[in-house]
Amino acid sequence: MKTKKRAKKTTLTLDLVYDAQITNPESLATAMDRLLETALSPPDIFSEYGDPKVGQFFVAPPPATPRVIVDVLGGNVQAVFANMPVSVNILDHDNWKETTDPEELKYFEGLERETVDLDQIY
Repeated sequence: MKTKKRAKKTTLTLDLVYDAQITNPESLATAMDRLLETALSPPDIFSEYGDPKVGQFFVAPPPATPRVIVDVLGGNVQAVFANMPVSVNILDHDNWKETTDPEELKYFEGLERETVDLDQIY
């Protein structure tokens, strides 16, 4: 009895820089389909990789906009909610300079400058 190979699927991304006055993303995807079809036409060209099946190129949708909600009660963060994985850093203006632990102070070095360079979203 033959055992079935366990096929896995992956998605590879490709960035293209193009002249918008000459073409568009959908046309580029079609051109890439033709190019890949030609490149893969020789027999056994992919045999050393197990003859993977290559799908069509498509234009990916624009990335979603992150939405973050920070629940604060009595000056304390209670919870942070987001519609996608995000990194959230909390800056407590009332207490951040009161620490005397040198290791903690290292964490805060440059923090004032960093917050100025960030875009305020609310």
